[in-house]
Amino acid sequence: MLFHVEHQHSWDTCFGGDPEKRKLWEDVSDLAQNNEVTVREFIVNPSEHNFFLVLEAPDYASVERTVGQTKTLGDMRIVPVINWADLPKPNNPN
Repeated sequence: MLFHVEHQHSWDTCFGGDPEKRKLWEDVSDLAQNNEVTVREFIVNPSEHNFFLVLEAPDYASVERTVGQTKTLGDMRIVPVINWADLPKPNNPN
């Protein structure tokens, strides 16, 4: 299964200068391996304080074990997604 993860925090709550809080994100790669999760993309927009990940995981629980510790650092959305090519084709008689 694929999951899109989006994290956002504000300038006021930015943890860029806090090594302990940064480590929560730095640990994601190791936690992914431990939980059979593949990090397909991990990209950030530092000026907007947004993080975006695409994870491939066997289930939602594996994703939680991988990124759950970062939820204390800001708002997070975790959404199951599929590839565009895997969308069902509409039954269009025209």
